[in-house]
This record gives sequence, structure tokens and C-alpha cells, in this order.
Amino acid sequence: MTVFPNLRRLAYSICGLLAFIACQKKNATTGPDRPLEPWAFRSVLDSTPRVLTLALHDQLWAAYHTDSCSLFKVWKGNVRFQGAVYDQAHGPQPESLGDGKYQIKVLLEIDVL
Repeated sequence: MTVFPNLRRLAYSICGLLAFIACQKKNATTGPDRPLEPWAFRSVLDSTPRVLTLALHDQLWAAYHTDSCSLFKVWKGNVRFQGAVYDQAHGPQPESLGDGKYQIKVLLEIDVL
């Protein structure tokens, strides 16, 4: 014999309501429109290895050195996708095309103890 039959019914109702809410479809949030998918990728760019390239807008690109965590280049233009990953040609690598607004040469020195 149950002492609190209404309490058990209330607990089942709450569990059922929570299960119903948890199973509802969630609206997918959409991010900003990107000019390229994927809009961020790592490659060799302009003969510099390990560069993270970002497609920020239709004609605006930025590149970061992943070794030194510093800005490598910002330019208006595009990227020429060439190389084994993009067109199965071995040897050439991606190049930036367009007007370089900002470019820095970084010499990375690592001291090994």
C-alpha cells in the first residue's frame, strides 16, 4: 500500500514532461555566410609552412603562423589552391593572390635545453 500515491503520479508526470522537452527538435543556429567552406585551414602558404589561413570575407583573407602564434599576412584577393591536396599536382603549394595589406616575416628561434 502506497502512502503517497499522488506524489508518485507527480514524479512520473515531471519525468515524462522533462523527457518530452529533451526530445524536442532544436533550431539549428546558423553562423555568418562564409566565402569558402571550410573557411579555416592549415597549409603551406607562399612557401611558408604551417600557416593557418582564414577566409574572412569574399575578398579578405588572413594568415597566422602556427609556430609562433603571430599574424603572418592579411590581404585582399584570393588563394590559388594548388598542390597534391587540391589538384593532385606534386610540388606547387597554395599561394596568396592579391594586394597584401599586412605582411610580416618572423624568424622563430627555439632554444633547446
